[in-house]
Amino acid sequence: MDDEPERLEEKSKQDAYVFVDLGFMSAISRYYQQYKHVNIDYEKFFDNLCEIKGYKRVETYIFTAKKTEKNFLLEITNKYDVKKHLEELKRVNDETDLLNYENELREKAKRKFQGKERFIARLNRIKDTRVNEDGRLQWIGTYLKQKGVDVRLAVEMTRLALRGNIKNFILVSSDSDFVPVVKMVKDEEVHVTLAYPKKNISGVGKSSQLELAVNDWIDISEHFINQNLF
Repeated sequence: MDDEPERLEEKSKQDAYVFVDLGFMSAISRYYQQYKHVNIDYEKFFDNLCEIKGYKRVETYIFTAKKTEKNFLLEITNKYDVKKHLEELKRVNDETDLLNYENELREKAKRKFQGKERFIARLNRIKDTRVNEDGRLQWIGTYLKQKGVDVRLAVEMTRLALRGNIKNFILVSSDSDFVPVVKMVKDEEVHVTLAYPKKNISGVGKSSQLELAVNDWIDISEHFINQNLF
């Protein structure tokens, strides 16, 4: 009988969907990685976002774009600035050295690709979580950035809002492109909570329009990140 109050409390919680722009989430993680090793427990992270609102997480939908090993290699070679590249080439005295240098870059790309694949596999193992990698990639400066992710996320939000069985959505993003879909799902009597850092973080934009469009927000603060590490 000891667990009866817990079961009753769980039943009283409202159900919620969590929608995640993985590019946005990765930018937050990279920011905190500058200062210490950060290994986020994403299942705990998603569950605790819901817990703050008194919700029970029913499903998490994660959206990103798939990167191949070749994509990582192109990104690595493009990121080398001229000075660093020339320094590397100074030690390339013959064809053997050149081949070794190229192999170093390929191995680095391979490690990055394998790391990303392990990360995606880990996300897919989270209970009640779906990862969509159908976004595309586009060069922005020396980086390949995901594109089209917002459209796919918006389509899924719309589909689930029109289904009408769950009326609480948590959106992990800060992209103003989500303003129209947020307004639309709110017309379907869905309560939309935005989860993003109130603190200014390098590489993470903010949208006052999106802030105004949602019902309320959760601060993804350093304290909250630290509460959700392995």
